[in-house]
Amino acid sequence: MTSPLNRFEIAGSCSTLADDFWRVTLLAILIYSLFWMAGLALADLPPAPAAPGGASGSDFIDFFQGYASQAITTIILIVGAIIFVVVAWLAIEALMEAVGGRGSWASVIVLGLVGAGVLVFDLFLLNTANTVFEGIL
Repeated sequence: MTSPLNRFEIAGSCSTLADDFWRVTLLAILIYSLFWMAGLALADLPPAPAAPGGASGSDFIDFFQGYASQAITTIILIVGAIIFVVVAWLAIEALMEAVGGRGSWASVIVLGLVGAGVLVFDLFLLNTANTVFEGIL
């Protein structure tokens, strides 16, 4: 009795010429398609945009300072968006309580005025922080 491994070896060694032809043909098609896709990847792309801050390619300090400035600006914008979402969430929650009869309409008005003030003050602080960080970098 032969082991399963020997059966696969025997079956694998009994290939016909037609099986070998199809294997070689499929391998050739695969290799050709890989080269064809690589040729598509070599498209004529537009030139890369200039680094932020106008830094040249050899001045790495200015180069990274430009990207750091953009990163800090992005973080500041994300903080502003989070504050906006929190104020909007609280305003909608107060509105739903007032519509449901559990809260007063005065709380909705007060929250709207306070929320607007928080957003304006938030924009002022974030703009100031952005100006300070641009002055540092």
